[in-house]
Amino acid sequence: MTSVTKRIRVPAGAAVDNESPTGDAAVRSTPLGPDNCPPDVIDSAHGPLSHRAPASVTLSLAQAQQVLQPRSSRGGQLLPGSADSIRLERRLADEAILSEPPPASNNPVVQYLAATHEKLAAEGLPTDATGVRVFVVGQAFLQPGRSLEITAHGRDVVRAIAGPTALATGADVRVMPVNTDDFGRYVSATLDGWTWPPSPREALQKKKVTLKSLGDLGARDLIKSVMESAYYVNSVRERVPSDGKTSLLCITMGDTVANTATLINDAVLTQAEADGSRVSALSEELLSRSLAFPDIDDVGAAGKRVIADEIRVALAREPWASQLETARQALSAEVRAARERGILVIKSSGNYLAVAKAYGVPSDATDNFMAAPGMLVVGAADIGDPDRDDDDRVANFSDPADVVQAGVHIDVGEGDEAGTSFSNPIMVSIAALMLKANPRLDPARIVAILENPRVARKLPGDDRDRFGIVDPVPAVRMARDQAGRSSH
Repeated sequence: MTSVTKRIRVPAGAAVDNESPTGDAAVRSTPLGPDNCPPDVIDSAHGPLSHRAPASVTLSLAQAQQVLQPRSSRGGQLLPGSADSIRLERRLADEAILSEPPPASNNPVVQYLAATHEKLAAEGLPTDATGVRVFVVGQAFLQPGRSLEITAHGRDVVRAIAGPTALATGADVRVMPVNTDDFGRYVSATLDGWTWPPSPREALQKKKVTLKSLGDLGARDLIKSVMESAYYVNSVRERVPSDGKTSLLCITMGDTVANTATLINDAVLTQAEADGSRVSALSEELLSRSLAFPDIDDVGAAGKRVIADEIRVALAREPWASQLETARQALSAEVRAARERGILVIKSSGNYLAVAKAYGVPSDATDNFMAAPGMLVVGAADIGDPDRDDDDRVANFSDPADVVQAGVHIDVGEGDEAGTSFSNPIMVSIAALMLKANPRLDPARIVAILENPRVARKLPGDDRDRFGIVDPVPAVRMARDQAGRSSH
């Protein structure tokens, strides 16, 4: 149930009511099968996009399997970090950048980014991030025996980092495909006695489903999310050479108790409509428990509260409590090792605060299970009029974060959208410009600059932006002016 940090469709030019965004991101995928593979899919060195035709990412299953061999059976095949693997990852990013027409010039965030470019140029600061390594994870998957599939969400993330109107044009963006078999081995090697959770729909097909079993299902799914985050960091660390250069890792997925409870509750309601007899006892129990929350008018919202409480109880009992602690320790260790290798992990905070508020779950229900100490967590802001600062606000859907950036009225070629899945890549692009201005910066110095009060400005009436909204120009200026590089 790990989700992208929900993409919210907004009609062009419409006022944004971001109190309660609903619905998961619509994720399209492009299957890359064995019948239509161009010979040059991974054969040329990465070059400036302006000098290249639109890249196809069609790839044979055999080629994808070679590039993405599991750790246990790589042998002489293409290794992560090899020249062919890097070419594949770059081609996926190039296709994403070229996949949509340029966004509308009258979009407020497009105008904000264009004005930022002009200010950077006026001060002689970098206006592109050529050569800076940026990894995007969790957006392309090799399904064993099937094909390589790339999400539309992943394309949007790449374009928000280095697309036609983005700040970090020219960055060395790499979309890292995930081998699902490899991920399974990684989790099984870390967690003793681990069993994979079914989807909510699969769970509801069983003869007897109780609220307790749904709590267990949610607990297992959240533990899996922690391991997903650890696996992504581990996989990128394998790909980064020990060359002293800092790399950026963009993670836009997230999972919270509120998110998981919402998905499970929605599955229960869907199943009840399709075949009420199968879940009649569960529905009755859920309704009975929901009556304990008279302040919540909507029965569906009250159901989410009930399931959220069950998940929180499940996470406190065995074996889930021990497995969650082990998973979190593994994630923290991976993030520390990544920092030592010079990798800064930048993570979206999530979009479920308004949903959680609607059904009164405790504040910890929006804690992001895919985050860990050492990551920079990014929330979303509504910047309002791009020519003013006094109307900037934290977006009402945004979960708490270290820093925030524009995350409302984002256009990467598909119309207005919103979510921390967009504020995160914009923050990544700012960090990339900082590295272009001063390649000697390490992750610790980048974070220190982004959280500096001369760079980050607290927004009024809110405590979800711990340090505030980041101003790109002073961030890049301060990066340029830093003397030397601190130790990892």
